[in-house]
Amino acid sequence: MIKDSEENAGFGIERIKEAVLELSPSDSVSFRDWFNEFEANAWDDQFELDVGEGRLDALADEALEDVRLGRSTELSGSGRRLDSGVAIKYCLSRCSVQCHELLRQDPRHPSLKLKKVGRFWSVRIGFRYRALTL
Repeated sequence: MIKDSEENAGFGIERIKEAVLELSPSDSVSFRDWFNEFEANAWDDQFELDVGEGRLDALADEALEDVRLGRSTELSGSGRRLDSGVAIKYCLSRCSVQCHELLRQDPRHPSLKLKKVGRFWSVRIGFRYRALTL
């Protein structure tokens, strides 16, 4: 990672912006793909830190209580039930439904980045979201 210093003074944000603008169309696509993956991985790292520090435990317990009390909504044909607030916010978007279908068909598909994190199973939905199950 580039840190602030005299040695790296030529790599300021304005210089980076200029360099990106100078990229060829194919290099621009490659850079965009790399940067999207870079950001997604940074988000994944933060998610794992949050799980490790117990920041999602109360939400998980609340979701499990909703399921126990029948206050959840089945996600279209999956046979699984999700807290309705979570379903509305995350699981009803087109992307997440497609990811859910892919998860049902091929849970190990590399684009899902399925992994066990603490007590959760986590799957990537886009670059900044993960769907969780317990």
